[in-house]
Amino acid sequence: MRRRMMRATTLAAALLLLLTCERDAPQEPSLEVDGPGKGDVGKAYKFTATATDPQSDSISIRFIWAEGDTSDWSNLVAGGEPVTREHAWAKRGTYLVTPQARNQAGTSIPAQAGTQLVTVGGIGSVRGSHANGFTWYCSPAVGLDGTVYIGRVLGGIGLIALYPDASYKWSISTRVCFYETPAIGPDGTVYYGPDEEGAGEFYAVNPDGSMKQRLQVAKTNSWARCPAFGPDGTIYVIAEWAESPGVRLIALDPDGTEKWTFGADALYASPPVVGPEGVIFFSCEGVDTGAGVYAVEPNGELKWFAADRYAGTAPLAIGADGTIYSVGGSEVLEARSPEGRLLWSYTPQPEGSEYFGCGSSPVIGPDGTIYIVGLKHSLYAVNPDGTHRWRYVTGFWASRDPLSIPAVGCDRVVYVASGDSTGLGIDAVNPDGTQRWRCILGGNAALTTALAIGADSTIYACSEDSIYAVGCEGPCSDAPWPMFAHDAQHSGYTGRFR
Repeated sequence: MRRRMMRATTLAAALLLLLTCERDAPQEPSLEVDGPGKGDVGKAYKFTATATDPQSDSISIRFIWAEGDTSDWSNLVAGGEPVTREHAWAKRGTYLVTPQARNQAGTSIPAQAGTQLVTVGGIGSVRGSHANGFTWYCSPAVGLDGTVYIGRVLGGIGLIALYPDASYKWSISTRVCFYETPAIGPDGTVYYGPDEEGAGEFYAVNPDGSMKQRLQVAKTNSWARCPAFGPDGTIYVIAEWAESPGVRLIALDPDGTEKWTFGADALYASPPVVGPEGVIFFSCEGVDTGAGVYAVEPNGELKWFAADRYAGTAPLAIGADGTIYSVGGSEVLEARSPEGRLLWSYTPQPEGSEYFGCGSSPVIGPDGTIYIVGLKHSLYAVNPDGTHRWRYVTGFWASRDPLSIPAVGCDRVVYVASGDSTGLGIDAVNPDGTQRWRCILGGNAALTTALAIGADSTIYACSEDSIYAVGCEGPCSDAPWPMFAHDAQHSGYTGRFR
């Protein structure tokens, strides 16, 4: 019995000694930081650091945001008390946020600092923005060098050029470009036509911002649509006249010489698009006898005309097999063969819940799926045979205006205007119709135009007063018609001369 008591006493003494040693052991200094792992360019984010040092009652903390970019030291705080600072990065990249701490004597605290890795302007984040006055319906075009071109209404500026991060490059003053979208030719020349104040002029601007040509394509109070380019470099322009024929398709040589004009007895027309054989397609509305879809040969002769009294001015799309997709016939999506025969029509599902409008232009993914936005905040995926695939609800801001056109990127990801109570945004939608990510841009003006995807994996989108650059997974190289006017240059040509 005595041996057992002695053994227990010894164990208790050893345990007490161990606890005493742990209590009296010197505490190591600590330094930790916490904050977001990703962010948008130009937007401030909060980071919080805490530090402890057994040898110091008061501690000061600062943050290293990047090389040569360090915050000021904070006031002295008690050990363990958090210090919070905000920071915004002006350029996209990956940054390592590192805190530093010192005591009241100014001596650095010897602690192994925790760090926070931050990716700025990555996928699903804003890479830049530019307040562009009043862009309205103009969609951005992106050159092969990454320059972004957009029309502007206010300030006497007709065309503005931006760097890939949406910062200002140059601008040129012309008559206002209210509705029309610029297009970039094979040699980099930027073409665009102003609205009804433009006196029928059509502009060609060099990549450096100098005026190349002013072309007279219509009479006063007429206006030109976004042009398209043929495989031989011919420029096709739709001009809407105040006299009959009200719509005219004009073919121009690259030097501006008129080759021929084709007239349609209608009031308004969609921008032209060009098929693989060089045939030009467009849709007209406004007059019963001339409303419908037109196919015009490269020599200016009519190939066929499909009458449709309900045809609209929504931009067309062309599939890999030459099928022409348009919005017409009681505001439904229609597919026609290369010969003009109606193949099928699609009504938004559930039927009666929504409809397509004048700006509900289709785009086509690499597997032939057609994507189109309705006027009640939904993105629809339609199978190549015209059957319903899925519906994705985008949110209130997606279709406040009818000219919100989606774009298809790599991996068949679809990008579409969206938003919620915090503001407008862009959603990335998976091929199965589920959300991949949402980027909220802020602001209260709807995205009013087509999305464009640049070669550097940046989406460009315009609201009524700004243009935004958002990181994405990348452009789609094998889709027959992945975005408005086929590509980011707005060539309107389904061929591969680029």
